[in-house]
Amino acid sequence: MNKTSYLNHIQGLRAIAVIFVIFYHLTKNFSFGYVGVDIFFVISGFVISKSIYENLNNKNYIIYFFFKRLRRILPVLLFVLVISMIAYFILGNLVNSDRVIKTFITSTLGISNIYFLRNKEDYFAENLDNLFIHTWSLGVEEQFYFFYPFLFLIIFFLKKEKIFLYFLSSIIILSLIYFIIESDVNKYFWSPFSRFWEIGFGCLIFFFRNNFKIIKKIIFFSFLLIIFLYIFNLLDLKKIFLFLTISSTGYLITLNKKNNLRIFLEHKYLLFVGKISYSLYLVHYPFLYFLNIYFETNLINNLTYLLIIFITSTLTYKFIEKPFKKIKFKLNNKSKKVLVSIPISLMIAIFLIYNFSGLRPSFNFNNIEEFKKINLISNKFQKYFINTTSYKEFIFENISPKKCLMNSFDKKIILERCFQKNNSNNLILAAGDSHSAHLMPILLDKSNNFDVLFSNIEGGLYVPEIIKFENGALSLKVQEHFYKTINLFQELSKNYKNSYLIISSNYLSHTKYNKIYDINNKILNDEKIIASKIISNFEKYFQEKNINVIFISALPEPPFSIYECLQEIEFKNKNKNFCDYKIENNLINELNVGFSRLDNSYKNINFFNINKFICSDLNCNFFGRDNLNNVIITDQSHLSSEFSLQIKDIFYSYIKGII
Repeated sequence: MNKTSYLNHIQGLRAIAVIFVIFYHLTKNFSFGYVGVDIFFVISGFVISKSIYENLNNKNYIIYFFFKRLRRILPVLLFVLVISMIAYFILGNLVNSDRVIKTFITSTLGISNIYFLRNKEDYFAENLDNLFIHTWSLGVEEQFYFFYPFLFLIIFFLKKEKIFLYFLSSIIILSLIYFIIESDVNKYFWSPFSRFWEIGFGCLIFFFRNNFKIIKKIIFFSFLLIIFLYIFNLLDLKKIFLFLTISSTGYLITLNKKNNLRIFLEHKYLLFVGKISYSLYLVHYPFLYFLNIYFETNLINNLTYLLIIFITSTLTYKFIEKPFKKIKFKLNNKSKKVLVSIPISLMIAIFLIYNFSGLRPSFNFNNIEEFKKINLISNKFQKYFINTTSYKEFIFENISPKKCLMNSFDKKIILERCFQKNNSNNLILAAGDSHSAHLMPILLDKSNNFDVLFSNIEGGLYVPEIIKFENGALSLKVQEHFYKTINLFQELSKNYKNSYLIISSNYLSHTKYNKIYDINNKILNDEKIIASKIISNFEKYFQEKNINVIFISALPEPPFSIYECLQEIEFKNKNKNFCDYKIENNLINELNVGFSRLDNSYKNINFFNINKFICSDLNCNFFGRDNLNNVIITDQSHLSSEFSLQIKDIFYSYIKGII
C-alpha cells in the first residue's frame, strides 16, 4: 500500500466524523452524532503511529514529534480561543463567565476534559452554556501524546516490536475495562483513562495494517465482545453504539481495495471537508453558541450557520493552519531545550491550576497515610454521594430533563417528547427553567391520575415582562417561551376538568450573575426590590388571567460545593452538621414570603414550600442529620431524584387538596 492510499480515504473519514459532530451539536435529533469524536480518536491513533514509526530511525524522533504536534494543534487552537473569548465578552451571555474563563485556560493547556470531569459537566445537556466544551477531545488526545512517543523507545532501543505491542495492548485492555465498568456517563465520557483504548485501538490497527486477516479477527472479536457484554447487561446503548463505531472505523481505515466504499470516502468534496476538519471542529461550536443566544432554531438559520462555519474554517485553514504546517524545524541545542521544556512547563501549569483554581477537592493530602485512608474509604464515600443520581439522569419511560429542557419554545417537540398522558381529567403543566425540570421525579407518577406536561427553558429568569437581564437576547427568548407556554396551557386546559400551571425557577442564580433592569431600563440593585418586582408582576399577570397556578419555593443555594463539603465530613471527621447552611440571602426570604402572601390572597394562586423539608428557621441541612444517605441537593441548587421521589406523595396530596 502506497503512502497516499491511506491518507486519502482517511481524510474522507475525518470529514464524516466532523459532520457527525456538527450535526449532533446543531440538532439533538441527530442523536448518534457524538460518535464523530470517537472516529477522530481512532484515526488519530493510526496517523500518530504512522508518523512516529516512519521516523523511528531518527534518534531525535520524539523532539520532532512534539514539534509537529505543536505546529499542528496550537496556532489554530489559540486563534479560535482568543477570538471566541473577545466575542464572548462583547456579545455573549455572561451568566457562566467564570466557567468559560476556566475552560479557556484549561483548553489552552490541554486539560479541559479534566476540568469538566472535576466539575461534573454534562456533555449531553440540551443547553449550550460553555463556549469551549468541545475542546475536551483535544485534551484527551494531548494527554495520550504525552506518553505514547516514549513507548516507542522499546522498539528504538530494544528492537522488540512485540514487547511494544504487549505494552500497548495492556494499556488498551486496562482502559477498556475502566470504560466498561464505569457507570457514570460523564465520568467515562471525560476521563482520559476511559478514552485511551480508542486511540490505542487506532495505534494497534496501524501495526497490523498490512495483515488484513488479523484486522478481520480483531474486528470479529470486537463484535463478539459487544454481544457478550450486551447479553449480560454490562453495556448501555451509548457504549454499544460507540463500540460498533470504533470497530467499524478500524475496518474502514485499513481498506486496501478500490471498492465503492473506498471511492465514496475519496470523493473530492469529502476530501476537502476532511482537509479543513480540524479548523471546522474548532470553529463550529463558538458560532453555534452565539447562534443559540441570538437566533431561533429554524432551517434558514441553520443553513446560514453551516455556510458561515465552512467559509470561516476554509479561511482559517488557508491563512493559519496551512502556513504553520510549512514551518521547517531546525534542530539545535536551543530548539531541543525549547521543545523539551514545553511538555514540562505544561505539566507544571497543570499542577498549579489543579491546585489553585478550584479544580481539586478542598481537602489536602498531608501525608502518605492520609492518602491511603482516603483510598480505603472511597467506596464508602461513593455510597453517600456518587450513587445519588442527579435530576438530569432521571428517566420516566421516554421523558427526561435532557429531552425537555430546551433553548427555545418548540410546541411540536414539547407535545411529542414531554407529555405524559394518563387519560385523566386533570392536567399539570410544569414550566420554568431547570428548577422546573428537576420536578420530574415528583410529577411523573401515573398512580396519581394526572396528565403531566413539561415546558422548560434553560438559563432564564422565568418572570413575565417586568425584569430583564443585561443580555437582552436571552431575556427576550425566555419571555417568548413564557407567553407561548401560557397560551399552550390555556389551549390544553379546555379539554380538562381541572388544570394547574406549576412555575419553578432558580431566581437567585439568574439575578446573582446578571445585571437586572426593570421594564424602563432602570437597573435594580436591591434584592428586596427585585423580589418585590417579581412577586407584584406575577400577582398582576395571574390575577388578570385567572389561571390556576402553583409556585414552587426558591431553593436555598449554599455558597459551597455539596460534593466537597461531604468530603470534609468523611475525610476530616467533621460533625454531620458541618454542611448546615443558614439562609442569609434576602431574595430567597422575600420571594417565599411574597409567594405565601399571594397564596393567602387569591384562590387561583398557590404556593408549595419545599424548603420546609430542608430547612428549619432558615437553617438548612442537605444530607439529613441522622444519616448521610439522604442527599437532598446534588449540585448546589437542584433536588436529587431520590429526595424528589420521597416527597412526591406529599406533593400530590397537596394538589388534590386544592382542587
